[in-house]
Amino acid sequence: MERPKNKKDKEGNVHDYQKPYYSGKKKMHTLQNQVAVAPHGRIEAVSASVPGGAIHDLTLLRQTDLLSRLDDHEAAMMDKGYVGIAADYPTKRLYLPYKARRNHPLGAHPLIL
Repeated sequence: MERPKNKKDKEGNVHDYQKPYYSGKKKMHTLQNQVAVAPHGRIEAVSASVPGGAIHDLTLLRQTDLLSRLDDHEAAMMDKGYVGIAADYPTKRLYLPYKARRNHPLGAHPLIL
């Protein structure tokens, strides 16, 4: 399979259009979306696709402002990639797993029995 050639932009400069889509973590070109799913499995919201190698999950969540759509009686469950979002939404009920950190292993957390 032949590799794609670099394309020129409007000014005639050579630009690698694939670079924003390359994920160093996955070692491939990717797209990223965020999906909000209700407990019964219904898809409630889907973000626009963004280059997968260029943006962190937490940054995308802040840009889409998806959590502002939650009603007062609703809550959100997230993975470890969203640690820190609770500071942005102090009035929302957010459930995140505890993330082990240097000098703070999981067993040392006061809420873990």
